[in-house]
Formats: sequence, structure tokens, C-alpha cells
Amino acid sequence: KDAGIPFSSIKQRPLRKFPQAIQLLALLEKPMTADEVTDFLLRLKTIHPQEVLVKKTILQLINRHSLSVLLQHRDLFSYCLKNASVAPINYQGAIQSLPLSELYPDDELYYLILNSHDSALPVKKIDGDYLSDQDKMKLGSETSVEYNLRMESQLANILSRLKNVVLFYAKKEAGSDNHFPKLVVDCEIQEQLINPDHNRLYASFEMDRLTYAKMRYDQKTYGIVHPDFPHYSATFSNRLMQSDFQFTGLSQSTIAKICSRGIVLSATNLERFHSCPFQYLVTDILKVGAKEASLPLFFGNIAHEILKNKRTVDLKTLDELSQLFSRNYPPDFAMRKPLFLRAFLEQIKTTLNYLEEYDRQSRFAIYASESEFSYPYPGGNIRIKGKIDQIRTWQQDDEIRVIVIDFKTGNKQFGEEDFLQGMDIQLPFYLHLIKANGKTRAFIPCGFYYQRLLPGHYAHNKKEDPIKKQLALNGKTLNDPVVFSALGGDENWIKRCKKKSDGTLKASKQVIQADELVAMIDHIDKLIEDAVNGIKVGFYPIKPVPPLPNQTLSLSCQYCPYMGVCHLPLSRNDSDEAIDEEVDLSNE
Repeated sequence: KDAGIPFSSIKQRPLRKFPQAIQLLALLEKPMTADEVTDFLLRLKTIHPQEVLVKKTILQLINRHSLSVLLQHRDLFSYCLKNASVAPINYQGAIQSLPLSELYPDDELYYLILNSHDSALPVKKIDGDYLSDQDKMKLGSETSVEYNLRMESQLANILSRLKNVVLFYAKKEAGSDNHFPKLVVDCEIQEQLINPDHNRLYASFEMDRLTYAKMRYDQKTYGIVHPDFPHYSATFSNRLMQSDFQFTGLSQSTIAKICSRGIVLSATNLERFHSCPFQYLVTDILKVGAKEASLPLFFGNIAHEILKNKRTVDLKTLDELSQLFSRNYPPDFAMRKPLFLRAFLEQIKTTLNYLEEYDRQSRFAIYASESEFSYPYPGGNIRIKGKIDQIRTWQQDDEIRVIVIDFKTGNKQFGEEDFLQGMDIQLPFYLHLIKANGKTRAFIPCGFYYQRLLPGHYAHNKKEDPIKKQLALNGKTLNDPVVFSALGGDENWIKRCKKKSDGTLKASKQVIQADELVAMIDHIDKLIEDAVNGIKVGFYPIKPVPPLPNQTLSLSCQYCPYMGVCHLPLSRNDSDEAIDEEVDLSNE
């Protein structure tokens, strides 16, 4: 500053911080004419280079939008002025701050390297990070000694190419004298011929590699081929390998061995494959994960067994109920087992009473409970299989109408977005099984539902039964008032589904047209075909589904126990939100 040498900043400055822009923003608070704006611009001084850039920036804004539009929309004019930036002044003969990696050999440039003693030129890496040098050698990674030697070599390469360079270092540091940098003393200074037309391989390895990466990106993305790209490509293409986190797949012999053992695809397996093929491989093919006991699963299995044999299972004593499934009870909750069983018994008795009431009010009779359906998939040792909690049928005019119900201990809801991604396919999958197994007559699908088994917390309501509201069918109902009434809809046994005054059903997400319901069942064929084709060729990429708009983490990754293997949780941000788990209690 004392020598009168300007300092050139590489940062852009906001236009709103300059006096000229501040004056114009103040004038724009009132209506202005085009002549007034023109007079203002003519009065602007353009003596200093900075003033020229400010005026140039304002004129660029006016030319971009036109003065008539900006004056008509003064809020737009003010917004543009407040958010525009002024480019830095490109001084000749100025001082500019640069990192070491951007030093360029030029006879007209003079470099001043500050704080250039051995402890900072370059920064030494010590053997104290996560892995020791001995561990790195075993893994074939670069040790700290090798890193330091490489950095010194690169720095020497940079300094050897600079003709005009002065190094400064502190004479004392922490009370001790600093010696002249040994690296610089040992560096052989020599002039090299530099072609001014291109900047190939002129600096450190990292800088050259970064330049090559940018050139390759331009070439692959935009088709722009830089003049120096062939030279850089010849130097780096065989030395660098692009990182790929993906699982590379299975060998043909392994694929044949897996397929020869037989593959069973249930709704759960199919959902997992479309959620993330790699997760399906680890869980269902390799069977790496251990099954953990949980309270929802334990009580869900008991409830399923009771509903299957509700006329024969004796529920009079807690001891008999405890003996029935005592082996699968989670050991972490052993002390509270009698308390939990007593509460469960009271809830399941309440549920059975309400389900008996539903049986009396519904014309759809129970056709099968906990029934297994399956069929062989053509062209391979693959079987499509599922266990359906409950099938209800109603015969009218020689036509069989069918619904399927899956019991849940929680408040499960069917999600169409999840279904389209191959995630929530269980209920349409069951209708597909009944249709494709080859043993059932032709039928008309009339709906599919989740039904809660155990009532949760509720508030007393004089207008409606809160327990019945929780146990009502929750899913998709065919848009047919006759079917609605036959299902007990008039007695409020179907959630969010009502009749209008003219007797037709109100439009809602829970009401579905016949062709839409058939299309959902047929969509299962496509999901099965995609999964089978992937299994046959060993296609198991790490490919979780994208997060939903209102979610931060992919549904595939929320409860996946293998994120430590793939290192690829798919999220919109880095937040880890705790989400209550909805446990599937089916026996598949």
C-alpha cells in the first residue's frame, strides 16, 4: 500500500454496497421516468476503474430486462440491484493472493511466498491418523512417509519452474530460531522452456489431475474438447481409475448355484428387491442378517394364531397363552411378560368381539384365513408365494366378489407412491396370487385392506365408537355402492369412505375404479418379471429408491442394517431423524 501497488481481489462484491447503487435504490422508492434514469446514469462518474465496473453492471441489468419493464415493475428493478454482483478489477501490476497449487511459470510474474519454513512448506503428515503406516502398507495405501516425499517432490517441481520468486520465513517461532528451508536449499533452480500457448503439466500432480478432470468433464458433458486434452489424457487416463461404490455383481457360476437351489418370491422379498436389489441379495439370498425378536412381532404372531383358530383356542388362562409362544418372547422384556400378556389378552378379547359384530353386518364371508397360495414362475426354478391373512368372498348373480385383508398391530395405511416404486405391494400382490395360482375360479376384485388388530389409545366419543373407528378396514374400495354396503360401509366399517345423498360414493383416495384396480393387480406381473430377470443375471446394484418429497431419507435406507457395508444412505440432507418403525407382522 505504501509503495502504491494495488491489491487485486478475486472476490465479487455486491452491487448494493456501492454508493451509486444506493442512490438509485433510494430514487426507485418513488415512480421514475425513463428520462430520469437516463440522466442519473449520465451523471455517474467513470474516473476510477471501480466506478466504470459499477456503471457497466447497472447497464447490463437494464439491457437484460429493458428499461420500460424495470420501471413498470420497480420491485424487480430493486431486486436485481440488490442481488447483482460487481466483477473484481483486473489490475495490471497488482498483488494477488494465490494458493501454492496455482503458481504459474511466467517471466512477467513475481511471486512472494510467505511463511516458507520447513514446518509449513509443505505441511507434514504424521503417522497418527486412523490407520498406522504399517496398516496402510498392508492395504497397499500411501504411507505418511510416502505422502511427505511426494509433496516435497511436487513443491520442488513448482519452485523449479518459477523464475521470479522470493521466499519469506519468520526468523523466530515460539522462541526458537528458524533455519533456512532445507527444501529450498536443496532445490535445483533451473529455467525450462514454457510454451505460452498451452499450460500442460506445468505444476503439481494434484493441479494437473484437476485440470484433466475438468477437461474430461467438459468433453463428456458438453462435447467440448480442449486443445491440451489429448496430452493430459495420455498422461492420466491410464494412471487414474474413477471411484465406483457399486457392487460389481456375481459370477455366472454363483448365479447358477443360487438359482439351482430355488428362489421363492413373496411380497416381502419382492418389496425388498425393488427397494434396493443389494439389500435383497444380502438379506434373502445370502441371509446375512439375524432375525431379531421384537414385542410387535411376538404379539402379532399370537394374534394371527388366535384369529386363525378363534373358535378352538382357549383364552381363559394366561398360562396357556404364555405356553403357546413362550420360546419366541423377547428376553429383554422377560420381567414384564405377565403384565404385557394380561394387557394383550384384554385387547384381543375386545378385538374378537368387534370382529364378530363385523361378521354379522358384512355380506362378505370368510373364505380362508392364514392360507398359503403359490405358483411356479415359467422358465426357471422360481416360485411366487404368499400367505394371506384373510380372504372374504360374496357371491352375487353367479359372480364371486373378493377382498383381501392383512392384519396389523399398528395403524398401517396403503401408499400409492410407495406402490409405484415397488415398496407397498403386499395387498395387490395377494389379489394377484389368488388370480394367478390356477386353482381359484374367476372373480371380481372389490378391494384390499389393512385392518388393525389391537386398539391403541383413544378418546371417548358420544357420536361414534372410537374402537370401531380404529378397527375399521383401511385401504381401497371398488367404486360400487352395492359392494360398499355389502362390506358394512353403511355401518362405518370402512375408513374414509362415505355415500353421497344420491347413493353414490364420494370421490376420495380410498375409492378406486374397476379398471384402476385391475391395472394395479396387473402391475404386480411387471414387478415380478423385473425381479426375476435381475435375479437370473445376478443384477444386485446398490440402488435405493429416491426419498419422497416429505422425507429426508430413502425408504430403502431407513431401517436397512447394511448401510455400514454399502456406505450409501440416500438422503436429501444429513439429518438423522428418528422414525417410529411400522413392523410387518405377517408370517411370511
